[in-house]
Amino acid sequence: MKLFNKLGIIAASSVLSLGFIQVNSAEAASIGRSDFNPDATEFNFDGTSGTDVTDGNLSVTNGVVSGYDRPTNMSGYTYFDGGDSSVIRFDFLEEVSALGMDFYANNADITFSVFDKSDNLIENLTLDWTTQDAPTGYPEGFIGLDVGSNLISYATIDTPRNGNELFVDNVVYQSAAQSVPEPASMLGLLAVTSLGAASLKGKFAKAKEAQNA
Repeated sequence: MKLFNKLGIIAASSVLSLGFIQVNSAEAASIGRSDFNPDATEFNFDGTSGTDVTDGNLSVTNGVVSGYDRPTNMSGYTYFDGGDSSVIRFDFLEEVSALGMDFYANNADITFSVFDKSDNLIENLTLDWTTQDAPTGYPEGFIGLDVGSNLISYATIDTPRNGNELFVDNVVYQSAAQSVPEPASMLGLLAVTSLGAASLKGKFAKAKEAQNA
């Protein structure tokens, strides 16, 4: 097979292969609720009860559903740490790339941590409670992390206080979308590859004519 044909086939194969490669990034970033995709899944605790609750993919444990008088950033039922030293935990059947929630805390810093399926800490984020809004006298707000790819298997949220310190609600999560070129884009890339192969063919032809002259 001639060299320019080989080069064209290799280049085209590379383009097709690259179109289906998903690049994973474990660089975590703090995010707000508005940073989530419109189709992200949101789970509140309305209509639930008890200590262990789930939406099918997400399970929340180590606390209890509460009808306690809510702060300004929550409505309906919330999930409470249970009045003890429990660390609220979020487990996923299918890993996700981003997770966040509203919180209402006692006067203490809030630490949110995300882990992979091998129990490795991916990232944690601690919010200084003195910098949070406190319209009812206690800090409240939103806390979230995005790790860029579907690595989050579970997460925890807690404060240094020993119980009766933390409520969460309106948990939102999403998976990273796989990037695959559109058909039109793929055709365009193949067209560029074909032009490159044709250009190489012309150069080889001119070189051969020069040798025979």
